[in-house]
Amino acid sequence: MHHLVTQPTADTSSLTIDGTTIRQDSAGRYSLNDLHIAAGSEERHKPANFLRQDQVRDLCAEIDRCSDMSIASFESIRGGINQGTYACRELVYAYAMWISPAFNLKVIRTFDSGIQMPTQLTEMEMIARMATIAAESQRRLLVIEQRISGVSEEVNRISAGAIPAGWQTIKNLVAISGLSDEKVRTLIAAFRVESKKVPFNTPNGILTNATVASEAEFLKALTEVKRGATRPCRSKYWYHPKLGRFEMKEVSV
Repeated sequence: MHHLVTQPTADTSSLTIDGTTIRQDSAGRYSLNDLHIAAGSEERHKPANFLRQDQVRDLCAEIDRCSDMSIASFESIRGGINQGTYACRELVYAYAMWISPAFNLKVIRTFDSGIQMPTQLTEMEMIARMATIAAESQRRLLVIEQRISGVSEEVNRISAGAIPAGWQTIKNLVAISGLSDEKVRTLIAAFRVESKKVPFNTPNGILTNATVASEAEFLKALTEVKRGATRPCRSKYWYHPKLGRFEMKEVSV
């Protein structure tokens, strides 16, 4: 479902059914929420229930496929005084028929009466409407381009084999902690330090997969190990319940 915040055009108050004004958005679509009110506001006739049906979804897809305009069959506005769902005339007819044949006939006759239909827009109003549609299309295109750019940067980073910021390889964590490769891996597992596989360029230029772990989480777990570990007098080995017997070499800063 698309979400587009728009302002109604000047002729939105011209269409009325049983005393209820049916608003329009800037693309000329009609408020299903106002039609719901005009039909009696029964809970079972809410627009959301109508749009949830498979045959209605198929109708929307067909309208969007056959339309020669870059306007979706319906749009939903979240928040603001004009919030609600706005639908094209074909969907309005389908919605009215879904409610009842009597209401459908009333809607058709109201439309057929020609009260300020979109075909009666002045040239300036048509230009303004086209400008609004063009601006929205440009906005959507910009969002898509930004997403594509973000994906491209991620692909380039992976292709280059770079280590993500805030993560360290097992080899680097061995150098940082003074623990052996085995004990570093044991610590990561025992303290549930977040880890994952990432593409990595070896010094000889070969792209491979490397295990990396969250540096902050690893250092936090290492601090806990140092606080809880014991070492017999004159022994080079330490002991921690989660790591067992281990050696911790001096780390040069």
